[in-house]
Amino acid sequence: MRALPPVAALMLAAIVSVPAIARAEISFFEFSANGLYASQSAGGNSTSGQVAWNPTMGIGGLAIRGNLGVTYLKSSFDSHFAAFNYQAFLKWGVLPTVSIEGGGGLETWVDNGGSHPIITGDLNFEFPGKLFSLFDRNFAGYSRFFLTGNGTNEFRAGVGFSI
Repeated sequence: MRALPPVAALMLAAIVSVPAIARAEISFFEFSANGLYASQSAGGNSTSGQVAWNPTMGIGGLAIRGNLGVTYLKSSFDSHFAAFNYQAFLKWGVLPTVSIEGGGGLETWVDNGGSHPIITGDLNFEFPGKLFSLFDRNFAGYSRFFLTGNGTNEFRAGVGFSI
């Protein structure tokens, strides 16, 4: 039997000894529910709940997370309307149970201003295991919605869960 050329033998040894490359973890069934306080510069402060679908793809301590959410807000004229947000976040695990994430996208105020940019920052406290076999994190965050003539500050606190 013929021996491998020295270069091929070294390449094979390098491939075998390299640890496995980190695989992406994809979670389609991630969700969140939170309380939301929205303070509009033109008035019409609102307190509401919000629910969102958060598909996530993670590699090591980093992740990309989607946020497709809906809430019901009060306008500066005391009428109510649905608001939808579509955002993408980059998440970084600072400590084993603490992560920060930031990103942005669009938020749409239906029949009350249309779609405009939004930026968001969140602080997550992740449970080592699932709490009650469902909840995997608590979070608090801030968003700035750039509605022309009525910029809005949004504060939220809630839980994340997966099924």
